[in-house]
Amino acid sequence: MKNLNAGAHASPNIQTDSDIYELENRACDPDHKIESFLETKFGWETGNVLDIGCGTGFHLPFFAKKANHVFGVEPHDDSRIKGMKRLVDENLKNVSILKGTAEAISLEDDLIDFAYARFAYFWGAGCEKGIEEVFRVLKQGGSFAMIDNNLERGTFGNWVKRSFNFSNSKQSETDEFWKNQGFELKVIDSAWEFTNREDLESVLKIEFPAKIYDEIIKEHKGLVIDYTFNLYFKSKV
Repeated sequence: MKNLNAGAHASPNIQTDSDIYELENRACDPDHKIESFLETKFGWETGNVLDIGCGTGFHLPFFAKKANHVFGVEPHDDSRIKGMKRLVDENLKNVSILKGTAEAISLEDDLIDFAYARFAYFWGAGCEKGIEEVFRVLKQGGSFAMIDNNLERGTFGNWVKRSFNFSNSKQSETDEFWKNQGFELKVIDSAWEFTNREDLESVLKIEFPAKIYDEIIKEHKGLVIDYTFNLYFKSKV
C-alpha cells in the first residue's frame, strides 16, 4: 500500500489561516482568466477531474459543474475535513475528497481526464515522483496543468522574489525544469482584487515576512494587486 503521506509539503497559510486564505481565493483572478483558459484548452465535460492538494476544496465546485466526477486529494486532515463540509454545504454529489499526496494518489490507473494543481507540491526540481504519479492516473489523452507564480512579471511576483531572496535566475530555472519534463507554458496576467483594505492586509500578512509586509503596506495603495501566473501543462500520449 502506498504511503499516503509521501511527498506531503506543509502549506502553513491555508492550514493555519484557512478563513483568510478563503479571502485570498475569492480575490484571485477576478476576470476568471485562469478558469477560462482551462475550460477552453482542456474541457472536462462528462470526464473525471483530479485536484491535487485541494486544501479546503475552494476550486472543487468549479470543476464539478461540468465533470462526471471530481476527486480532491489532500494530506492535511483539518483542511480535508473543511473541504468535506463544503461538499455538504454546496450539495456537491459528484465530488469526493481523499487522503493522499501528489506522490501517493489512491486512485486506479488511467481514470482521470484532467488533473490540476495550484500552488501545491509542484515547485520544480524535486517533484518528479509526483509528476510520475499524476500521469499514472491520467487516461491516455488526458492532461495535467499546474499553476505557479511568475517571479519576473507583476507586483506580487516581485514581492515574492524580494521576500525570499530568490536569485535572478530562479524563474528561468523553473521554466527550464518544466520544459525538460515536456510541459508547455501559458503566462496569464491577472490580479488580486479585494472589496476592502482590511481583507487585503490580512491576506498579505499571511503571505509575507513581517518586515516585508510592513514595507508593502506602506508602499501599495488601493485594493488591486497585479499578479502574473505561470500555468504549465502537458498531455499524456
